[in-house]
Amino acid sequence: MYRVMIVEDEKIIRTGIASVVSRFGSGFEVAWQCADAYAAWDLFQAEAPDLVITDIVMRGMSGLELARKIREAGSDVPLVILSGYAEFEYARSAIQLGVCEYVVKPLNVKQFTGLLARLEKLLDERKGAPENAGPAADPAAGNLAIRRVEEYVAGHLGEDLSLATVAARVNLSTNYLSMLFRSTTSQKYSEYVLRMRMEKAKKLLAQSEFKIYEIAEICGYNSVKHFISAFKKHTGTTPTQYKNSHG
Repeated sequence: MYRVMIVEDEKIIRTGIASVVSRFGSGFEVAWQCADAYAAWDLFQAEAPDLVITDIVMRGMSGLELARKIREAGSDVPLVILSGYAEFEYARSAIQLGVCEYVVKPLNVKQFTGLLARLEKLLDERKGAPENAGPAADPAAGNLAIRRVEEYVAGHLGEDLSLATVAARVNLSTNYLSMLFRSTTSQKYSEYVLRMRMEKAKKLLAQSEFKIYEIAEICGYNSVKHFISAFKKHTGTTPTQYKNSHG
């Protein structure tokens, strides 16, 4: 089954789209329903959905901005833009971002069902193998790929370690890496990166004279506030408290 992310700020419309996908998209499951593009972007980096269906006009980040971020991250995930606006400029912008379809609301269920069938065929062709094939078919190759990922993460904790970036570095697709990491390590890629960054932070706090903001930067956090929040959530204590008790 291909995992779908739906991004729509109006709950009634969002649940309606999810219902159509679940009922008529036999090869799809609605894995995420996001009320705004910011939440969708965070989830996209951590989870790598197989299909993104997003409205254009939303509070804050628009659907086109979300599509741009996804493409700039190097992902070729199919994108479907939904909008109540039929102006050419929206459609042209969507086409420039490699959007698969631009669908004007309200949805025509028959046409949308046909769209889902085309997208399932596209994803099948990209996969190039039965759904049960993949890393389990070659455990040695899967383990080698994971070791490459782990080595890259260990050497680049202060840099961009989004799923799309690292997948490109090790010559894997984002969707494949996400699936491979879960099946091989029994954890999400994002959880692994967080754990590695927190282990690095604890070591630096206990064994170095670096300032908190310096450790945050070394561990890949541009915001000290975000680092402190993540560290406390992960360890149950603040970086300063940890340093005082372990330094």
